[in-house]
Amino acid sequence: MFFDEPTSGLDSFMAMSIVDCMKSLTEKGKTIVCTIHQPSSEIFEKFDQLYLLAEGRLAFFGPLNEAKYFFQKYASFFYYYPFNISKKFIII
Repeated sequence: MFFDEPTSGLDSFMAMSIVDCMKSLTEKGKTIVCTIHQPSSEIFEKFDQLYLLAEGRLAFFGPLNEAKYFFQKYASFFYYYPFNISKKFIII
């Protein structure tokens, strides 16, 4: 299933409800692909895989838990600031 910005325009409670619903579908074996624009940290952490684009090009693809270490290694601004993934991706 593909969802194009399913949380846009929703309050935080409803956005989390939508993401929880999508997550429950993945636990039942469904594949979910979606675009999310500036997710909260709580919503962002619900995802298993990250496909991050920067200026239309692939910046990172892999398990969400590896993104922090990837950007600490290859992007110096992650070294100097506390890690809040939803805010830092705006910089890219």
